[in-house]
Amino acid sequence: PGDYNPLTILRGSDAARFKQLATREPPGVEDTRANVAFLCGGLEIPGPPRISESEFERLEEIIDEEDDG
Repeated sequence: PGDYNPLTILRGSDAARFKQLATREPPGVEDTRANVAFLCGGLEIPGPPRISESEFERLEEIIDEEDDG
């Protein structure tokens, strides 16, 4: 959804959900990653990509400025 464009997603109804997914690791992911690493003999699995809170706030400011202008 949103063609993977954060600004498009933030303009839509899923903005709050996107913020949760983009700035925090979902519950259970770390346990699953550790389990897969254990079962696969120490395979290192990279963490999910995240946006910092400050970067996310900057994106929200861009949307707010567009709405005001």
